[in-house]
Amino acid sequence: MGSSFNALEKALIEAMKDNREIGHFYEELMKSELLCIEVSGNEQSVDFYKRVRVMEKNQKLYLPAFSSYYPFQKMLSKEKAAVIKFSDLLQEINDNTAILLNPDTPLSKLLIPEELKMLKENKNLFNYFSS
Repeated sequence: MGSSFNALEKALIEAMKDNREIGHFYEELMKSELLCIEVSGNEQSVDFYKRVRVMEKNQKLYLPAFSSYYPFQKMLSKEKAAVIKFSDLLQEINDNTAILLNPDTPLSKLLIPEELKMLKENKNLFNYFSS
């Protein structure tokens, strides 16, 4: 994914190596900005689900999001990115939406609705297990 990783990507790599580091990953995620696929012509819509592309599979919603421009441009060079703070994103998505971080890359992570709810409520319970 490029020669230099940002803080979020480094935290994700550490969490993939050692699941006790997941709390640190969540901390970095809360401070991060993510790139979503912007829907052309709907950039100003008040409806979040019209501004960004969301996938549906088996009656579940998935929001593809990227941790940096490198994976976004590598996969979606013709698309435009909407940069959104993760903390703002949590307020926009509904309780049935999962976030697929860096889809189809080595740094892919599925954030399920229960995880997102925990972060939305500012209950990073995994901090207690981080070193």
